[in-house]
Amino acid sequence: MCLGFSPQFDPEGNRWFCDLEVDTGDACLPFARFALVRYQPDSISGAEISAVVRTDLLRILPDRELRVKLDDPPTVSVTGPSYDPTASTPPRVTAVVQRRREGVADDDLAWVTLEDTGVELTSIDADSSPTTNTTIVTGSVPTATTVMTVVARGRHDDRHDGRRHGPHHR
Repeated sequence: MCLGFSPQFDPEGNRWFCDLEVDTGDACLPFARFALVRYQPDSISGAEISAVVRTDLLRILPDRELRVKLDDPPTVSVTGPSYDPTASTPPRVTAVVQRRREGVADDDLAWVTLEDTGVELTSIDADSSPTTNTTIVTGSVPTATTVMTVVARGRHDDRHDGRRHGPHHR
């Protein structure tokens, strides 16, 4: 299969990139390897395509949804594809509350985890059929009175998958 994409330039990182959406179906954390070429249609005849460069194996992260309900206390749920838990332990997912430090411009470095906010989410209502493998985990996190974000980190057989979703206001 051959697909064409127009790269975008990131001036902060001084690099070109393409964001690709890959439909992995019901697979949990599959690997992919891409073969890349540069296509220049206005090049010298016969030199429009560069030599093929293969990427390293890449782990494709599943499409998961993190929801935060601002009840008292706030509740967190994560839903999405997982491995079949019938033959192994359920996934371990923890959530922490973070706040943004004022005066820090970097979006990643500005967030700090609040002490004593780590909560292990519990697996509920999981569909463990081999065709869907959907896991739902939920739990309550401590209340914060300022702008906050919730970070959920999951472990599947000692593999890491963490995403930050926020900010959420209380």
